[in-house]
Amino acid sequence: GLGIGKKATKLVLTHGFQVLKLREILLSVNKNNLAAIAIYKESGFKCQGHEGNVMYMSLSMMDFLGFDCHKGNEALCKKKEENK
Repeated sequence: GLGIGKKATKLVLTHGFQVLKLREILLSVNKNNLAAIAIYKESGFKCQGHEGNVMYMSLSMMDFLGFDCHKGNEALCKKKEENK
C-alpha cells in the first residue's frame, strides 16, 4: 500500500498520548483485516481477545513510549526519562 494506514495510526497514537494524555488506547478490528492488524501490532498494540469476527487490541502509554524508544524516537525517550 501507500503507507497511509501506518501514518494515520502513528498520528492518532501521538495525538492521543502526547496531546490528550490518554493512558491507554483501545481498538476493535475485523479479524480478517490482516493488513490493519499488522500495522497495529507493529505500532505496539497487543491482542486482548476475540468475539466473533472482531479482535480487540490495546496499547498503553508506557508501552507506546517504550516502543518508540526502540524505534529511535529520542524526544519520546527523553520525555519518558523525565517522567520517572
